Amino acid sequence: MKLTVSTRDMQWKKVKDLRKEGIIPAVIYWKTLATPLHVCAPKLQLIRTYETAWMSTPVEITGDGINLLVLFQHIQVDPVTDRLLHVEFLAVNKDQKVSAEVPVLLTGVSSFEKLGLWRVQVVMQTIQVTALPLDLPHDIIVDISHIEHEWQVIHVSDLKVNPNVHIDEDMDAVVVTSLINEVAKEDEEVVEAPAA
Repeated sequence: MKLTVSTRDMQWKKVKDLRKEGIIPAVIYWKTLATPLHVCAPKLQLIRTYETAWMSTPVEITGDGINLLVLFQHIQVDPVTDRLLHVEFLAVNKDQKVSAEVPVLLTGVSSFEKLGLWRVQVVMQTIQVTALPLDLPHDIIVDISHIEHEWQVIHVSDLKVNPNVHIDEDMDAVVVTSLINEVAKEDEEVVEAPAA
């Protein structure tokens, strides 16, 4: 996955003017860089790249003599308009392990949830892992079709990842659980209530 950027000179053009032109300012951090590298990129390209890569898939940044492998680190949006304002990247070395938060995605359908009195709830939206950048999983799939009774849980220890990926979380931590559906329970109690 690639993203083309341009270097930016804050004295040459104000950030506000860049945004008006559909250009979003960004900064690249890296422990081996003496100072952060300020760049900018077209807003739509940035959004599409982020929606595909998230925080866990390396992106190759090129342009103006730049050729770096990075991870999205922080996305700043306007709290009122939700417009993209600024992006922070972390430059990584493909030969050095890095930590990243990988999103949890559910797959399958719980037969128990179909009954209507219980629902499946995600407790951990992301999982912290460590791996070489190119070994980082894009997401961690959790199959909920195995949830067949109340209060059943899926722990971190139940997650399946590549052997090259180390999960940094507590293995006993709960990722997904089944909870009583209070709304459905109340409806059932109303239906079953004896007539006065």
